[in-house]
Amino acid sequence: VLLVIVAVAAFFLLVPRSTANAAGDGQQTAIFGIRSIDVEGDTRYTDEEIISAGGLYIGQSIFSVSKKQAAESILTSFPYIETVSVESPAFDQLLITVTEVEVQGVMSGENGWLVIGANNKILEILPAADTAPVGYLTIRGETLNRMVGEAAMSDEVFQTVKELLAGIGKSGLEG
Repeated sequence: VLLVIVAVAAFFLLVPRSTANAAGDGQQTAIFGIRSIDVEGDTRYTDEEIISAGGLYIGQSIFSVSKKQAAESILTSFPYIETVSVESPAFDQLLITVTEVEVQGVMSGENGWLVIGANNKILEILPAADTAPVGYLTIRGETLNRMVGEAAMSDEVFQTVKELLAGIGKSGLEG
């Protein structure tokens, strides 16, 4: 009997109701459905892009949300995002907090200039030009044939570059 009660309760909590959600996008609203999804943090991506990449939507049952999976999906979708946390401060609310990685510099690539983050990942590829893009520190080395999101350098080389840049910063030679 207890098992039947639990099964019925789970059914009503997780199965969508017949009314459409507030966004009007055809998704169904579940009991304990999410009423708001907020994104915090300065980023070049829109709130809508981040929410969509996480597979989240208004009306979705809070019990069907995998916060870990949503965060991982957001991280893999946007190279400039370094950290993501997805929390539920209330039963009907999600809060996504993002931080962007700092740009370390650019390196020459086969298809253009590779923008390198402080996490050693390639953040984007800028169009090829004879000179490095203005406003970026140029890191010289081999010409790379890598894609966005991949590591730009070996861990050993990247650690050396970080130490050199830290030394330059401490000496006041920047700029």
